[in-house]
Amino acid sequence: MKSICIWDFFPMPDPKSREKCESASIQEYTIPPWFDPDLEVLKSLPTSLREASSILSTFYEYNPADDFEKHFVEYIFFSNAIEQAGLDEQQTRDIVKKMLGGESIETDESVPLRSSNSYSQNEVTQHVKAYFYLQNSLSKNLLDESILLETHRILTQGIPAMNGEQGYQGKYREVAVQVGRPSVEKVVESPVATEEVRPMMAKWIEDFRACQQNAPADLIAVAAELKLQFVHIHPFLDGNGRMSRMLFNSLLNQHYPYILCIFGEDARERTRYQHAIGKAIDNDRKIFSFYVLRRTVKSVVQQLGSVAKLSSQASALIETFEKILQNK
Repeated sequence: MKSICIWDFFPMPDPKSREKCESASIQEYTIPPWFDPDLEVLKSLPTSLREASSILSTFYEYNPADDFEKHFVEYIFFSNAIEQAGLDEQQTRDIVKKMLGGESIETDESVPLRSSNSYSQNEVTQHVKAYFYLQNSLSKNLLDESILLETHRILTQGIPAMNGEQGYQGKYREVAVQVGRPSVEKVVESPVATEEVRPMMAKWIEDFRACQQNAPADLIAVAAELKLQFVHIHPFLDGNGRMSRMLFNSLLNQHYPYILCIFGEDARERTRYQHAIGKAIDNDRKIFSFYVLRRTVKSVVQQLGSVAKLSSQASALIETFEKILQNK
């Protein structure tokens, strides 16, 4: 495998500034041998992502409903699907459309069984509510423990844990948990003991806040590492995967507004996602960083596809981004 570095998150005014950035904040990505990305395109990726964000910001300002709705529905549906949760895509679309239109959908908190339709609907509505609570909170504040716990409480409200337990919402776990999905990989007990969860999360929140305040030289790599650490700690009894994807996208949005990274867009991709996390935790964490980079780029290409017919700049950016996605 070969490793390359992505740096220069912001354009540097002179070579000395560029050297300082490179020596202080280089991030490496482990690139599998079957990929053949254009390394020059990778080096300029932060600039390209800022351009894409600017285009999408302008486009959504004048076309706010249908297009953003489409991508947001996919984000909610596929994020739930990774956890084998939620409703089918059309039912998810109907609920999200109503909620984006301002309709209030009440949470059924008397759900007796995980398999009930009310339970599955809660998994959709609460996911949407939690996402917008987190986005709104972080647009005004730095992340703290109270925001994190409230996001989890909203996400899991009216949803029993895997073992049927209630009352776990908005609280760090107090028992050991199983990590992994039997259909994809072996299930193991989280390596983080319960007494270590709070202090480890305090450090994690501190690192997240630092990224909010000062954009790192390579935001995607740092955000991917934070996501991986969150999954490793597994701070909650349930809902950890969805929380990690919301937090990743919220951090991405702090610096690239309107860009929404979608994970698990089909069954094969969901398996790849789980394997990438497993390999990264067990072996090379930079494998997961490159996986997340490609998922982000692919998501941006899909978002820009709706704009390409109206913008030659969007079309040119799509061509640029596709050079990162190519296989040998």
